[in-house]
Amino acid sequence: MSEQAAAWIAALSWWMWVLAAIVLVALIVCAACKIWAIFHQSILLDRARAHASRGVHVKDEDVSRIHLHVRPWGVTVHMPRGWMTEAEAIQFADDIARAWTRSVREVKPTRCMWGGLMAVWSIRL
Repeated sequence: MSEQAAAWIAALSWWMWVLAAIVLVALIVCAACKIWAIFHQSILLDRARAHASRGVHVKDEDVSRIHLHVRPWGVTVHMPRGWMTEAEAIQFADDIARAWTRSVREVKPTRCMWGGLMAVWSIRL
């Protein structure tokens, strides 16, 4: 490291180091949530097929229509509302909650901004 860079780093005040640490922790938490979502996404399509209403065929291409919103305080699963009834959505929520060792906090119909305001079942775990 050059002397100029060392002098610049030494000149940073304590609050800049605190801010840098906070930003680093936030980036690590976001990365951990994204990695968790990637590893747990695979279970959703098979479980959705098992719980879907009769006459509704969930294809492999439909996996993009099921998505997760993972945050440190909880997970929200969004699934197209036309795939299952409310009772089936509740059973689906119980099934994935058991698989992920979580508890179901809420199942409600809503619209998702990320899905182009698509009508979805919002399952909060």
